[in-house]
Amino acid sequence: MKMTKLLIPEKHEAISVLEDESLETNTIIDFVQKGYTILDRTLRPSKVVVSKKPQEN
Repeated sequence: MKMTKLLIPEKHEAISVLEDESLETNTIIDFVQKGYTILDRTLRPSKVVVSKKPQEN
């Protein structure tokens, strides 16, 4: 079973969004750059690619 992780704005920066109907909106698909934290304080957010549901016309 694959664990899914949702975007947390305080810890992640979404740099790209891909449409995927099989994933919940704001699910992290890929990490582009590692972030850094010290004592629960974010020094640099992780840069990530997230999913979104396709728009229905």
